[in-house]
Amino acid sequence: MKALSNNHFETVVKIFFSTGRKSFSKKLGIIPKLGMLLLFLAFLPFTTFGQCPTNYQTNATTGTITFQFEAGNAAADQNIACDFVRVHGGSLNGTDETSCSGGSITVAGVTYDYTGNDGGGTSKPITLTYTTTESGVTAPDDFQIAEALGCYREDNGLEIIFQDEVTGQNCNSSNSYFSMTLRNTTDTNATYTLVQSGNSALTFGTDTYSAGALGTKYTTATIKAGIYILVFTKTGTNEEYNFIFNHITENGTCIRQSNLDIVKTITSGDPYSSVGNTISYSFAVTSDAPITNQIVVDPLIGVITYNSGDSNDDGILQVGEIWTFTGTYTVAQ
Repeated sequence: MKALSNNHFETVVKIFFSTGRKSFSKKLGIIPKLGMLLLFLAFLPFTTFGQCPTNYQTNATTGTITFQFEAGNAAADQNIACDFVRVHGGSLNGTDETSCSGGSITVAGVTYDYTGNDGGGTSKPITLTYTTTESGVTAPDDFQIAEALGCYREDNGLEIIFQDEVTGQNCNSSNSYFSMTLRNTTDTNATYTLVQSGNSALTFGTDTYSAGALGTKYTTATIKAGIYILVFTKTGTNEEYNFIFNHITENGTCIRQSNLDIVKTITSGDPYSSVGNTISYSFAVTSDAPITNQIVVDPLIGVITYNSGDSNDDGILQVGEIWTFTGTYTVAQ
């Protein structure tokens, strides 16, 4: 949720999360109390479908970007590759997702088209090549490509790329890997500590993470599919950086898209522009999937207080429930 406009009128925010079999939300050590909705509203959108390719290579001479996909076997790789084509505007040429064609990706203002029709071949790893017809194109960097694919996040100068190194055979397996690359072009000597990693521990083989101007890549140990909330702290400061990544498996059956809605309404406080005036707000939160361990955070107010709506007192925002949170803001200028 962005900061309110000067007139503080009603703001309606709809945020879409993929929940899977577990809630996407995890306590980040901010509020120990159960029954608040974790919505770090400064989070950027995150991947909700398709894969973040294992690797990509660019060739400015031929005007191409080649993506690589890796799963448990060649057929699975081909399924993943065709799903990638489908997500980016292409079509499946059959029912088994092993043949696909069409679609395009726009990177740094340049459009690249997929002109193949076989889903990248039948031997692993699978590769897909997208080509531009524009001339004089400069090869994009990895961060520009990741941003175009929805595999890039940024929080206060710290940039991060996510890549699915190997996807698992099914949603319960843990023979799955993803990597992340950290970069901070304005503070190239900064180091960070990963203090929270979502629904299961992530092990990158280090306690301290660097983020130089070109980026530093880290690859995980085995993990399961799911939503990972990564929280970093910067060495020597109290600064905190938050990211969400949705790691999916090759069949993706445990991942479903959930509509999590927040309606923010002013309940009192007119005139809204008077310095020192207190404005009261109500936040109505609903979801089409159960959500636990919740916190609502507003950029002006801070942590919002739960008021009512948990009809069976189980601490879970259930389908059909409307939870109400309330908060106040004193106009400073």
